[in-house]
Amino acid sequence: MYTPSSTILRNYADVLINFALGGGTGIKPGEVVLLCVPECARPMLQPLHDAVLKSGGHPIIDIIPDGLQRSFFEHANDTQIEYRPMKRLLGTVEDCDHRLYIIAEHEKYELAGINTEKVMNRFKTIKPYREAMQKKENEGRFTWTLGLYGTEAMAAFAGMSLEEYWGEIINACYLDNDEPIKRWQETEETLRTLSGKLTAMNIEWVHVVGEDVDLRVKIGEKRKWLAGSGRNIPSFEVFTSPDWR
Repeated sequence: MYTPSSTILRNYADVLINFALGGGTGIKPGEVVLLCVPECARPMLQPLHDAVLKSGGHPIIDIIPDGLQRSFFEHANDTQIEYRPMKRLLGTVEDCDHRLYIIAEHEKYELAGINTEKVMNRFKTIKPYREAMQKKENEGRFTWTLGLYGTEAMAAFAGMSLEEYWGEIINACYLDNDEPIKRWQETEETLRTLSGKLTAMNIEWVHVVGEDVDLRVKIGEKRKWLAGSGRNIPSFEVFTSPDWR
């Protein structure tokens, strides 16, 4: 099975830790980073762990086992679905300055056939955890980013070989570049320039036209266009919302 080279994985870890986190500035010495890594992305953990240490940070490891989600929903009763160790989760939010989550799937349809109400009820239980993270982020004390680790299941879903799939990740993230962080900094500057120009245009509404759509969306009086900031790697989007908040 194809695995990216150690150089590629180190470059990706370097981009995620020393660029993406911190809103595009990287982590600082003494800061705590929660690394959430699925089991199927295990080769990514070591480079991330080492990148945090080399930057003077403190890694906390959260390995997400493959295959347990389906087993949980098949066997858990309502009380078990609604339970979360909230004191531990909220304590983690308090302890951590950054959270990095690697997106990787060992199976595309793991929850096929599972009662969707069970899944939704489980998701609702983490609301206090998510709200605590958002509050800390809004206070400027917490940042997060998402990275992508290609697996056989993800590549097959895209109709590609795993090596081809990783080729797209490598290209999109500049991972075969001599200075990938410098390339991301240049991209970030371009995105900031574009979003700044869009904000300065005082756009009243945007007009979306397509084969089956003709839609005008109000932007809002105090709207602001945003871009980048390391929240997703890769990401090149410039965006806004009708509600400026």
